[in-house]
This record gives sequence, structure tokens and C-alpha cells, in this order.
Amino acid sequence: MESTEDPALLKSWIPLMMEGREAGETIAATKMDLGTDVNFGSLTRDLITNLANKDNISIS
Repeated sequence: MESTEDPALLKSWIPLMMEGREAGETIAATKMDLGTDVNFGSLTRDLITNLANKDNISIS
């Protein structure tokens, strides 16, 4: 696990989150190269779509 407050390093890690920030704004982040991000909204939609296509499942 790696942690930093260095704006240049943070920009390489999270460019979209760093875009438009004030130069003196305090920010810190932690990352882990073995970790993954999960889009739970997309995962849930895929699960519901899969279940809805089954004959013995009804979704309310």
C-alpha cells in the first residue's frame, strides 16, 4: 500500500479527480497495486438483467 500527498504523483494515479483542483488544495490518497475498483451499480444491473431473463424468476 502506498500513500501520498504529492500533487504530481496523485495526478498520475487519479488524473480525473485531480483535474481542475486549486494548486494549494490539500489532498491525499492511498493506492494498492493489487487492489481493484468495483462498479457496484454496473454489477447490480448485470445481475438483475441476468435474473430477469430466467423463466423461474420474477422481479418486483
